[in-house]
Order: sequence, then C-alpha cells, then structure tokens
Amino acid sequence: MPDMTADLMFEVLKSIQARLTQVDGKIDEMKQEMLALRTSQNAARQEITSVFQEISGVHATLVRHEGRLDRIERRLELHDALCGEVGPASQPSNAAEAPVERDARNQHQAQHGIIAVVPLELRHVLEVHAVDAG
Repeated sequence: MPDMTADLMFEVLKSIQARLTQVDGKIDEMKQEMLALRTSQNAARQEITSVFQEISGVHATLVRHEGRLDRIERRLELHDALCGEVGPASQPSNAAEAPVERDARNQHQAQHGIIAVVPLELRHVLEVHAVDAG
C-alpha cells in the first residue's frame, strides 16, 4: 500500500509538472504578444509625431501666407473694401504734391534699414466671391 501512495503522488506530481510546462509556454506566448504590441505602439507614436510635425509646418506656412496676404490687401487697399468699410473715392491729383527735392543727396537711404512691422491677425478668413455676370 505505501508503494501505491508513492506511485499516486508521483503521477500527480508528473501531471502538475506537465501543466506547469503548459503554463510556462502560454506565459512565453503572452510575452511575445506584448512585445509585438509595444513595437506596434511605438511605431504608431512615431507616425503620430511625424504627422503632428507636418501639420505644425503647414500651420506655420499658412500663418506666414496669411500675413503676406494681409500686407498685399493693405497695399492694394482691398482690406477696407473686403471688411465693408468705405475708403476714399479717388486719389488726389499730382499737382497737390510737393516738388521732388533734387539736392537731397541720398538722404532717403537711411530709411532702407527699417522694416515695417505688420500686426498679425490669427484665423483671419478671406472670402472671394464671383462677380455677377448679369
């Protein structure tokens, strides 16, 4: 009888060992899957970062172009017309202007070092409408 108990214990221990081997195999599979998920997550994070950087570059370009467009509108006096304000009807004639000083001797050259600062308006939307044909 004591031999049967030892044999039974041995069989139970062998089945426990086989089950532990299966559990170890499953744990190794789970580790590999987690590693694959981490790799995939890192790749997605890098792609999101690159998309964000690209969007930031496009935004900076749009802001720069918006500033340029505002300056062009001001130079062409379109800004007031687009905003609904009424500007002067016509320019004064040339006769009212002061005569050009001939002895200025390049005094105007000092003005070339100064750059005008234009105020920037964010999210300024320009609407362009077609001219009525009839």
